[in-house]
Amino acid sequence: MNKQGLLNWIESNRKMIRKLDFTDVSDDDRADYLQTLMYKFFGEVEKMVGDLTEPGKVKVPPYMKEFLDFCNKEEQSGVDAYHGLFHICSSWPKEQILEWSFENPYRFINAFQYGYDVESKYRVKVGNGYFIEFHGRGCLISPHEKDGIMKFDAKSEADRIASITGGTVEPVEVAE
Repeated sequence: MNKQGLLNWIESNRKMIRKLDFTDVSDDDRADYLQTLMYKFFGEVEKMVGDLTEPGKVKVPPYMKEFLDFCNKEEQSGVDAYHGLFHICSSWPKEQILEWSFENPYRFINAFQYGYDVESKYRVKVGNGYFIEFHGRGCLISPHEKDGIMKFDAKSEADRIASITGGTVEPVEVAE
């Protein structure tokens, strides 16, 4: 049963509980309490299921993209591709692919099921240049896009530096 099917089941049961006739029960207060309790229970279950997030795309390193694209083109499942890792062509960075795949088996297989995006890095633009590092009471800034610019793995870290320096965060296309 998928998430929507479960939500529909919960809603139909909530409606059924509201329509229950407890006249056979001698203690009316107990019947009202039971009905209210059951209705609240299904309300809580519905809220919890509604709060679930659907799995999103898996973030993979740049060197995995070409390999995963090839596997998808060949219509391999994640498990088939995982078992075939030792037979990959030499045109890919084999050791990096093997290392990442064995360290992240669930991410590897989920990349086939939910899709994947290449991991992003971030840089901080300050004025007309890019943040390199803090130096004394200020920071070093490069006017060029390639001269030792600090690249951040986490956007939150780049946001922190941007708030300190008065800069803005930009995503960087990572190439390996």
